[in-house]
Amino acid sequence: MELRHVLDRKDVPLDVKQAIRNSLISNDSTKYDQIETLLRQRTQDLRLRVKELTCIYRLSRLVGKISTPLEEIFHQVLLIIPQAWEYPDITCVRIIFEDKAYSTDNFQETPWMQAANIMVSKKKAGILEIYYLEEKPEIFEGPFREEERNLIDIITIELGQFIDHKRAEEAIERKRKWLKVILTSMGDAVIATDIYTKITFFNSAAEKLTGWPAEEALDRQVKEVFHLINEKTRHPVENSVDQALREGKVIDLPNHVILIARNGREIPLDGSSSPIHDTNGKTYGMVLIFRSKKE
Repeated sequence: MELRHVLDRKDVPLDVKQAIRNSLISNDSTKYDQIETLLRQRTQDLRLRVKELTCIYRLSRLVGKISTPLEEIFHQVLLIIPQAWEYPDITCVRIIFEDKAYSTDNFQETPWMQAANIMVSKKKAGILEIYYLEEKPEIFEGPFREEERNLIDIITIELGQFIDHKRAEEAIERKRKWLKVILTSMGDAVIATDIYTKITFFNSAAEKLTGWPAEEALDRQVKEVFHLINEKTRHPVENSVDQALREGKVIDLPNHVILIARNGREIPLDGSSSPIHDTNGKTYGMVLIFRSKKE
């Protein structure tokens, strides 16, 4: 009767249901025993799949936070891995990365080990090692299952990609800071904007000429702080940032142009606006460089 109830369950594989039907038809007690064994095995397999998927999910969330320090990532991985392997109580882990080692508290080298390289920029930068502290029956790779080989490969690939991404972000941030230092110290006034012409950078020379403090100018539309008129006609002049953004090329300030500073002071200018492109050629901002003709 219990086996008949199993036939109604949606989570029971089709081959198991067919085996149950056959046993019910033949009324063979031996087949009943075989089905019970098969059900136990499938239940165990399902439990292991859930553990593996949980590991992948936790890892994906972990490496999704690019700001997380690399050492913290490694320490969290050490906690995640044992729970995903078949025998967590006797599983220990070590990560060796660029000559520095990270390991679980119970770590011990044993003959029962599997490992995978951590590749960064297509070069070996480290290794992930998983050991069992006790001998287990040989299954696929020593005492480890084929699924555990697949899982350790997934983990090392994710770690390598995370490190590649993190280091690329750090390199960009270093260049950004270096560029900011250069632009800040320039004698020319520099204003940078996003593609919506909202100000994202404003150096001290720009403060001096426009009369706007940087903290007040940032996040404003550039036309609010950079107001130009024609020296002869006294008519407003189109902002070169808008023109450069529209045409996608460097635009020089027209002749006889005057900046009306915040305090009303009129300053004859030279300068130009230029689009800022990424490596794919897509415009993501503008930079305006200008100077007083009187200086």
